[in-house]
Amino acid sequence: GKMWECPDFFPLDEKWVLLTSPQDMLPQGYEYHNGNGTLCLIGDYDEESGTFKETHNQSIDYGIDFFLYKTMEYYNVENASNQFYSFSLLYKEM
Repeated sequence: GKMWECPDFFPLDEKWVLLTSPQDMLPQGYEYHNGNGTLCLIGDYDEESGTFKETHNQSIDYGIDFFLYKTMEYYNVENASNQFYSFSLLYKEM
């Protein structure tokens, strides 16, 4: 895509995840056919060199209504685990 909006980059298990909303994506099979959706890239991040190597990508939605998402990490004291929550603004043009 031409411009990647609202990037969200976070660790999950042994991988790193990048969520973003690129504009004008080119279709790849059944993925990205509307050109403006939300993309999930999963891969490895080298903190020393600051490089991300993608191992998998996929659409999160197939429309343009999922926007302004953000992921938050929550530490659950009761079972000593980290949990991730994601939220988004859904909108519809009138």
